Amino acid sequence: MFGVAPTVRVHPGDTIKVYYFNYLPAGTPVVMNMTNLHFHGLRVSPQLGSDDVLDMLSAPGQFLNYSVTIPANHPPGLYWYHTHPHGETNRQAGDGAMSGAIVVEGMQEHLPILASMTERILVIRAPLGKGKIDPTIVRRRILRHLNAVIAPAGGQPPACANGLDSAHTVTVNGAVTPTIPIAPNEAQFFRVVNATG
Repeated sequence: MFGVAPTVRVHPGDTIKVYYFNYLPAGTPVVMNMTNLHFHGLRVSPQLGSDDVLDMLSAPGQFLNYSVTIPANHPPGLYWYHTHPHGETNRQAGDGAMSGAIVVEGMQEHLPILASMTERILVIRAPLGKGKIDPTIVRRRILRHLNAVIAPAGGQPPACANGLDSAHTVTVNGAVTPTIPIAPNEAQFFRVVNATG
């Protein structure tokens, strides 16, 4: 239902090369559909051709070439890439296909136990009200799921402390009600990106 972008895996010293073509439709004076990429959290150059979110913009039908070198001493961990045209970032990245995870390898050197665990990369998004998602369909699916799981006798879904109802939801890797298989007593390593905008 929602887009899921690829995970980029690199090692310190690697270079990420991206040919980024803007397939968005022609813009309007209000929504120009300019786009670019930001490599969020990476300790990389902000210069033109790398992680420059101010001067590198692609109009519909144009492309950008990125060459982002990860420093040899870069810390391992989870980072993310997303569009970053000022004024349009949330609309473009929130729908899913224009943001994703970046893993800088090497965490197992610091925590060797991770090598024996199943790794899961979870990208959380809040897509309601953005793009072509029909919130009423999502709401019905969530209510049906909550009623089946929490109140099998047909009771009401639980209320949220902040006053929102279950129509205000997030997706995990594009799924409204994801299932993550895990065995009893199994340890898993979850890498979680909060891409809710």
